[in-house]
Amino acid sequence: MDINEFADLIERCKMSVDKQGKMTFTPRYHKDERRVAEIIKNNKMEHFSFTDLQALSKNFAPLYQARRKLQAKRAEEFTSLSPKQIAELSTEQKLDYLEAVFPKWQEPDELLKVCAENEQNIKAALYGIKFPESFWKAEKKSVERYASLIAGQSELCDKLKNWRQISLNDKKEVVKQAAEVFEYVYGVAPKIEFFTEEQERAKLLAAGLNKDVHINAAYQQGDTLYFNEERLQQSDNFFAVSVLLHEGTHLRQYTQSFNDKSVDRIFDCNMCYVSYYDRKKNDKQSAEYMDLYAANPIEVHAHAVQDYMEQRFPEISGIKKVDGAENAVADKIHNKAFTMAKIAQADLMEK
Repeated sequence: MDINEFADLIERCKMSVDKQGKMTFTPRYHKDERRVAEIIKNNKMEHFSFTDLQALSKNFAPLYQARRKLQAKRAEEFTSLSPKQIAELSTEQKLDYLEAVFPKWQEPDELLKVCAENEQNIKAALYGIKFPESFWKAEKKSVERYASLIAGQSELCDKLKNWRQISLNDKKEVVKQAAEVFEYVYGVAPKIEFFTEEQERAKLLAAGLNKDVHINAAYQQGDTLYFNEERLQQSDNFFAVSVLLHEGTHLRQYTQSFNDKSVDRIFDCNMCYVSYYDRKKNDKQSAEYMDLYAANPIEVHAHAVQDYMEQRFPEISGIKKVDGAENAVADKIHNKAFTMAKIAQADLMEK
């Protein structure tokens, strides 16, 4: 075992010991499962005891503490730099700093504190983080496949063509059918739930948050994609298949490895959750929230994929997009994010 494996084991697992002294290593997140299994297999840790763990920890403790100190020093350096200096860094250099500023063991309160103290530097670091061209080519190919399979389902397409006339239950069925296609293409099975705005506001109130904030049209949490019934009913006819793809993309970020170390670094970094900072401030309409949301690489990825789907689907299916009801707040938030996705990645997506 090397120090990187030891650090991953400590940071990616919840550890427990049974009455016989045998250790159990439970990955914190779905996407950690493969890495944890690899470490356990490579180091023959299937029958690891608590005594073994103590010996291992004693061996690696000095190196691990030195690593933590180096990260703390790098985080201090990040604070001392100007936004201009950070903006000029390469993607790899930005990630070096962001991994130090947002370590895996960070608690939500600490994340909020870091964001409050470094807001402008974080914006500068997030802006322009680049994914490899090979990644976008693979994403483009998968979107084409998803769009083609959706277009091949005549019953689903009939509902999209008659979107304004069909019932809410029929629209929910389209979301569920699209989820099945998504699972087939991407190998990830999203659970689908629907909510009313009244239910969501009650949930916010119970959590001690402002119930009067803007309510999302859809969001991903854990292995579930949640859809707003009111927004679904009033939506354009591509909403069910393109927003499903958008939120499903977040699910992939949360659960999958992308077989590219640079991409996995982007999605592994805790900075993916910086928009939580502004959600905590209860103001999704603030310029600060929109900047952080639009520049966040997880949103650049999801919006670029959704945008490409909406470009290609009419050509593949022959179905024209029919606009739904306007939502000024949502349009303002997402238009900025779509623009950021185009600026950062669209030149690659169009190749």
